[in-house]
Amino acid sequence: MTVKASKIIEWVKSKIGLGYVYSAIGQVCTVQTLKAAQAMYGSTMGDGYFQKGGDYTKGRCAKWLGKICYDCSGLIKAARKAMSGIWLDVSAQGLYDQCTARRGTIVNMPLIPGTLVFMYGTKQGRMVHVGMYIGNGEVIESRGVDYGVVKTKLSQRAWTHWGQAPWIEFDLPADETKVVIGTESDSGDNSTIKKDDSSQVDFNKALDNLVSKFGISKEYWTKKKDIDPYFDDLIIKIGGKL
Repeated sequence: MTVKASKIIEWVKSKIGLGYVYSAIGQVCTVQTLKAAQAMYGSTMGDGYFQKGGDYTKGRCAKWLGKICYDCSGLIKAARKAMSGIWLDVSAQGLYDQCTARRGTIVNMPLIPGTLVFMYGTKQGRMVHVGMYIGNGEVIESRGVDYGVVKTKLSQRAWTHWGQAPWIEFDLPADETKVVIGTESDSGDNSTIKKDDSSQVDFNKALDNLVSKFGISKEYWTKKKDIDPYFDDLIIKIGGKL
């Protein structure tokens, strides 16, 4: 069952101002829910996140006590559940894995409302954050414990990849203006690089270098790129050195 992008965007917009707690999927933040999260993820998040010195009213999450909360993937999964009744418990990486038909690096992103945007953590080796592009250069994301659910500028955040989920029906027109991608990241990974239209120039130059060096057709390399969403970055790294 597909969900219209216009409807899901309306839903995520209505959540602006709500809280963020890691692993939250739309429940009210209470001492009890923080204790449960601490038991499951405390070793990952460390002391001071869910609680501080055993006090759940003093941890970083305490600011959201009494509020409905989501983490980044929880917001997207809850939106799908609210619109279609379908729930699939996946992470940001799992959401990206769903986008097998249309996905890639952010420099080639189609500016179509409803498209998911991702941050890839080089240290983690996977997608570590997800948001939804809503048009006009804006994204709705459950950004982190210090921010909650917010609307941000696509150009001011370090998104690295995009994907179009098969369960979203893209019923809104694409933006006409090209957006420059920014660098700000609080996903735990700060190694992403600012990308704009010049990145595509770098890709084309690197591709020409590979064709010249190895005598393999440009079609061969572009087919590889279509299969592997990370391949254009690899082409730039290798071909750019030739």
